[in-house]
Amino acid sequence: MTDRLRIRADVRSDGPLRIRTGEEGENADLAVATDQRGLPLLTGTGLTGALRAEVAVRFGSDPAREAFGSIDKEAKPSRVSVFDADYTGPSTVRPEIRHHVVMSRHRLAAIDGALYSEEVWPHGL
Repeated sequence: MTDRLRIRADVRSDGPLRIRTGEEGENADLAVATDQRGLPLLTGTGLTGALRAEVAVRFGSDPAREAFGSIDKEAKPSRVSVFDADYTGPSTVRPEIRHHVVMSRHRLAAIDGALYSEEVWPHGL
């Protein structure tokens, strides 16, 4: 028999969310993840990565590997299952567009033609 513990939590961001799709957006070079309604999508894999990192910082890498598995030579599957979060905020929320430049480490200046834009979900979702 497998012991299971189900945890349900409300999540609120303390800064803008940059949850990427890996694709170019309609209005920006880097798009945010959305569900079928066009609303924020916080994926289970993204949540798992954040939880794993927090466990490693607070308790060390061994407990993180024990809970979330590893891919080293003694590969172990994860003992934790995390699912996509349901967004329950206002349906009028839209991503913000932020513009950036890529900086040259050698010249300490912007690289010509290296302007890009990204979508982010606003603070406090």
